[in-house]
Amino acid sequence: MSEWDRLVLERKTVRLKTPLGSIRVKVILGPSGRVQYSPEYDDCKRAAKKSGLALREVVRRVEDQARKEWAQ
Repeated sequence: MSEWDRLVLERKTVRLKTPLGSIRVKVILGPSGRVQYSPEYDDCKRAAKKSGLALREVVRRVEDQARKEWAQ
């Protein structure tokens, strides 16, 4: 058995309207103040199936759009 400290980062989930549909994105604020965007897997999987794009391409497009729209 071992004990670990865990840092829980501040996050919120928001909806992003994309050309591929509405996709939930976790907006995560890191300890340095850097913001990260993490699209929800299930939403991206659904969009990939519907569009015929590869899942990783959908994730990349959603992350890029989130950065552009919500950049500080």
